[in-house]
Amino acid sequence: MNEHEKPAQCKTGCGGTDIRMTLRILKNGTPNHHWQCRQCGRSQTGAVRKALALKMDPNPIDWDAGIIERYDNAWQARYAQAREAKRDERRRWYNEVYLKSPEWRTLRAKRLGFDRGVCQGCLEAPATQVHHRTYNNIGDELLYQLISLCRPCHEKAHKND
Repeated sequence: MNEHEKPAQCKTGCGGTDIRMTLRILKNGTPNHHWQCRQCGRSQTGAVRKALALKMDPNPIDWDAGIIERYDNAWQARYAQAREAKRDERRRWYNEVYLKSPEWRTLRAKRLGFDRGVCQGCLEAPATQVHHRTYNNIGDELLYQLISLCRPCHEKAHKND
């Protein structure tokens, strides 16, 4: 694409089709004309020569720097919401499905047996819980990724969560 033609769609991939000639005043006071996507706010070309810009649109609108911030904030909010929903779904599966599965019960019993039912945090209390040292292999853990703990030590292990 060059400065001689108006873009039909935003080149950044936001899907915007409202592309306008804008007048952008740089920090040093120099006026610049740009094709600006009115959805994401990104410039679609480098600066367009003034004569050509005014020929294409004799009444350019002011460059709106706020569009970029609003678009980026909305995108980040949608991304955070999707990430949170995915995390909630993983937690639901872990608590309601996996921890009630025969596979987990077998693995838990093996770890408690290996540690002889003694808390590996304090080496004093009976171990009543099995803690994941890492959640990287949930559903396919190796025994060394688990540790037998008493309730106070398990709570201590999760203190930084």
